[in-house]
Amino acid sequence: MFTRITPKYKEVFFESFVVALPLMYGVAKIGCAFAGCCEGLPYNGFMRVHTDKGNLFPIQKLESAVFLLLFAFSIVLYFKKRFNPLVASSIYAIAKIALDFLRYAHLYHVITATQVMCVVIVVLFIFLNRRQAKIAKLYSDE
Repeated sequence: MFTRITPKYKEVFFESFVVALPLMYGVAKIGCAFAGCCEGLPYNGFMRVHTDKGNLFPIQKLESAVFLLLFAFSIVLYFKKRFNPLVASSIYAIAKIALDFLRYAHLYHVITATQVMCVVIVVLFIFLNRRQAKIAKLYSDE
């Protein structure tokens, strides 16, 4: 929406949005931890979560920690002017794919719909990043 209003700042809006994605997701997972809506695999180790289904892996806490760390790392790269939103989006999606294997849904499914969606995102952003690199190379050769 903002890129339509001020197309001059389209790249800045996109970068800012992508930088904020892991922060939004990390905070949302804190809410999930309090609501108890996401369940990890059966687990009796450190920081397990006690539920009516038994002891479960604390997936919400781990996802929150991972994505808040990704946010911190993204902020550092952003301020060093080394942030690539396409690469960052791919990394966020790969992290989500990996963390999703620790969810309760994997007791009954090899791969979840969330993981399929994230794989599509990774492939799309890798393609877009390669395309962007080719275009940049063409302009630099001139």
